[in-house]
Amino acid sequence: MNPHRMTYGFAYKFPFVAVAAGITMLSWFLSSQHKRFPWTRETVIELLLCIWIFITTLFAINQVDLIYPEAANAWDNLSRALKIQAMIFMTYLVIRNRFQLNALVWVIVGSIGFFGLKGGVFAFMTGGQSMVTGPLQTMIDGNNEIALAMVMVLPLMRYLQIHSESRWVRWGLLATQIITTLSILATYSRGGFLALSVVGFLLWLKSRKKLALAVIMLLVVPPLIQFMPQKWGERMHTISTDRDELDESSLGRINAWGFAWNLAKARPIIGGGFRVFYVYSTWRQYAPDPQDFHDSHSIYFEVLAEHGFVGLALYLAFGITTALTGRWVIRTTKT
Repeated sequence: MNPHRMTYGFAYKFPFVAVAAGITMLSWFLSSQHKRFPWTRETVIELLLCIWIFITTLFAINQVDLIYPEAANAWDNLSRALKIQAMIFMTYLVIRNRFQLNALVWVIVGSIGFFGLKGGVFAFMTGGQSMVTGPLQTMIDGNNEIALAMVMVLPLMRYLQIHSESRWVRWGLLATQIITTLSILATYSRGGFLALSVVGFLLWLKSRKKLALAVIMLLVVPPLIQFMPQKWGERMHTISTDRDELDESSLGRINAWGFAWNLAKARPIIGGGFRVFYVYSTWRQYAPDPQDFHDSHSIYFEVLAEHGFVGLALYLAFGITTALTGRWVIRTTKT
């Protein structure tokens, strides 16, 4: 959530996360809870991925000529990534039962859902004319990033809605999903719009009440789209497979993907290390159009360029095995 980014003065840069992480780790260490790490194929792959990104950082391309000098270098990004992974592993150790798992889901939904409500109300008051973005200087500050985060919590909101015993909570979560959907549209993120379409379809596909959910979607989604101004529709219209119709931003992303592929072919094992997209000399060497700089806007091409084919294989393996385990859990617990 990064709530400190909505404050002023010393609190804006105070390391609240480090304090919370330290307290969590110390509390777990001092607790009487049974301390056993859940060794599964997913956690093993995740550990291997952590080791691999450390190795690729050791051999990262020299970053003396960053396109944006203020951008963090490979070692700074490795530090951030490993800190995040450390707390993910702490989650595995702390969350032991259904109550704790539901509490975690509520925290996630509340943290990101806050921006869904805030952005949706902002979009309604401004007629969708202004772009919704996330909190400044965070991993979700951009319109694409906050759109992705909000799309990811929609299924969690639906989960809490289905399993809540309170009618008021269920109606509140339904309203939150609708307002968050408007907020996602108001980010003007084409990737967010596509992701929203896919998640909406999957929610309908997995629903036990397909007809009722389809009616709700038909009553809600088209009016929200109609609510957005003409410039929003023109931007979404640029989602096209015809290269002649692609706008400058889309062509730039394709150019970035070409850069990632060319770099991976030249350094197939270790890639270029974190932030290699921002190294001017490397971009000039491997990008199809060296003058057209864009970020990848694709986690797969970013992992490929930064950590090579080995890193991409580990990343894909982590996602695939997690999906397979999820399907196994559904089959095993289905009543």
